[in-house]
Amino acid sequence: MKRRIYIVISLLLILFVVSSCNKSKEITKSKPAVKNTFTNPYDSVGQWHNDGVKYILQQMTYIPSGSNNIESYVDGIYGTWSEAVKPIAFGFPAMPNNFDDFTPYSWVDSLSYSKQFKNLVTSTLDLFQSSPGLQVILDSIAVREQRASSLLSGNELNMYYEHLAVAKYAATFWSPVDQGGLNGLQYLNVRQQKSSLNINWWKVFGVDCVGGLIGGAGGYIGASTISVIMQL
Repeated sequence: MKRRIYIVISLLLILFVVSSCNKSKEITKSKPAVKNTFTNPYDSVGQWHNDGVKYILQQMTYIPSGSNNIESYVDGIYGTWSEAVKPIAFGFPAMPNNFDDFTPYSWVDSLSYSKQFKNLVTSTLDLFQSSPGLQVILDSIAVREQRASSLLSGNELNMYYEHLAVAKYAATFWSPVDQGGLNGLQYLNVRQQKSSLNINWWKVFGVDCVGGLIGGAGGYIGASTISVIMQL
């Protein structure tokens, strides 16, 4: 008798545990996965960067020699891009004729922003220099965008959002197709100069997202385009 009672109690306990597990699974399934709904308020600047660089590459008919000639040539094409954009001139520290001697970190050091801001921008350059691939870059920037408001405020927060927007759009523009990028060099009109073998891409990404912090919004486009052309 006692054995039967023990068996019955055991069966009831098993049924109770199974029922509880099923209910738990149903509750879990009913809850939608938490999605990242944050949108960088300066994403339009990133898109604007890509549109401008693409236009310049498509309009080029030759590759000038020397950083000064390249800058002048790019400036002339940029000026025809849009009458609405024209008043926003770009400016940035002169790059050396030998791009190997240049580092985007020197631009960050020259910024008139707080140490916290400069450290955050430097960390973006560190990310690029590690060359982790496009998806890792985009995932990392998404995390930075979400945390930005807890680290900065006012104009520095706005400029940091702008910096991150250009960083992710520029990375997407220049990255190869097999990584999910646009392979931006394909838009270069000078077909015999399309090789990317000698281009130091992490430096290109670096000046992309720092140029506008120095020379205004158009500085992103100018720094980006010239840094690539100098290496062709």
